[in-house]
Amino acid sequence: EDPDPKVRQEAQPRGGAAGPPMLRLFSLGPFEVFHGDERMEDRQWKSPKVRLMLAFLAAQQGRPISEDLLTEVFWPEEPRGKRNLSATLSHLRSNLRPSGWPGELNYVVRASQGISLNPELPRWHDYDELERAAAGAARAGEGPEAARLCRQVVDLYRGPYLEGQYADWV
Repeated sequence: EDPDPKVRQEAQPRGGAAGPPMLRLFSLGPFEVFHGDERMEDRQWKSPKVRLMLAFLAAQQGRPISEDLLTEVFWPEEPRGKRNLSATLSHLRSNLRPSGWPGELNYVVRASQGISLNPELPRWHDYDELERAAAGAARAGEGPEAARLCRQVVDLYRGPYLEGQYADWV
């Protein structure tokens, strides 16, 4: 915010424009989604199923999921399941695109193995962090490192996983 052009130039990130905002997902307690520090409001989502699809993909920790499995999980025995999946993924991609972002940016990608969150974009998920901290605490045994990791687990826990969601996979 300095008015001096030299200071402003030095404050710019090296190597060009800043990268895409961190997608931050909170699944412990109520499900919340943030782009950087900006919370995505519930009313921004086309439907609750679009948000739940994001939570499902995040729970896979980067593993691609086949379209058939996604259709079976979200629209079991529904003849228009594939069409519903395509529409849901389209809404999910557009909702996750930060407003005003220039160029192409897809947080959800489709590959031959299936659909996943884009591993090349910055993402943070409280559930992943809690699992890492809990596994680290178990390996550390006793002592200050184990205590630090246990405190991190407690700090990350905000409530039951996807509190208020009653889908079978949850």
